[in-house]
Amino acid sequence: DEEARRALGEWVVEEDDRAGRQWAPLKASLSPEEYELDPERSVSSSDLSPFLFRLLAPKSRCSLAKLFLRFLGAPLAHDSATQHPVAFDLSYISERPCCP
Repeated sequence: DEEARRALGEWVVEEDDRAGRQWAPLKASLSPEEYELDPERSVSSSDLSPFLFRLLAPKSRCSLAKLFLRFLGAPLAHDSATQHPVAFDLSYISERPCCP
């Protein structure tokens, strides 16, 4: 039982160490040795392709950009009545020109 606890402790320490060093996806072309040790760390285009989509309509692109800016907390021209510097700089982003 003591040996199992020691082995578990070593495993936890090793996993914590790996988590600190290997937080980003691995580029197989830059480090083939590491890829051989852990191929699951590599991300390929086939892994991402089901989640990618195209926005062909300009209104859809504009709407997505505005939603993302709102998500980030950026004040849009129609959202604030103040002359906040960011709102002034982003005044070209209003609902009227590209989104109904």
